[in-house]
Amino acid sequence: MINKKIIIMIALILLISVALLGCVEKQQQLLNEDVVQPIDEDVVQPIDENNMYKKNISFETIILNSFSGYEKSKNYIIKEEQDWNLLRNKLQLPLPDIDFTKYMVIAAFQGLQNTGGYSIEINEIVESDEKITIYITKTSPHPDAFVIMVLTDPVHIVKLESIDKEIVFNVTDIISDIGGGENT
Repeated sequence: MINKKIIIMIALILLISVALLGCVEKQQQLLNEDVVQPIDEDVVQPIDENNMYKKNISFETIILNSFSGYEKSKNYIIKEEQDWNLLRNKLQLPLPDIDFTKYMVIAAFQGLQNTGGYSIEINEIVESDEKITIYITKTSPHPDAFVIMVLTDPVHIVKLESIDKEIVFNVTDIISDIGGGENT
């Protein structure tokens, strides 16, 4: 009789142990799963004032230079190899081949300037629900700045993955505060 009670108690202990072990394993599995995925800031930006999602688009600089050989102040969206080759021939700069089945090119030119101290830069490319915005800063020297007396024609050309949306340019003109004003 004692043996039967011991066997029943051992069986109950084993049964309870197996049940508890299953619960512990399930709890551990739930703890290891990422139930809530963190938001990748590069993927989705906060909603803007127009309730549109924004995403920063990565890009690669092909050239950023004070001398382009291009005298016009103009921005280009280049999606075809023939247009790229035309621009490459005009610039006479060492520009790479681009696979336009995957990429597109944005080129920003500040135009011919009478002195140094000028620059142009594509700062950011942002995709929203409806369009791609290219943010460009054009910098001019302060009127009192000491600058090199040489003709310049600044350029910034970037490569990014092809995107089939409307592209708009948002250009900001600034005057450099370097070299301007009175010495104190």
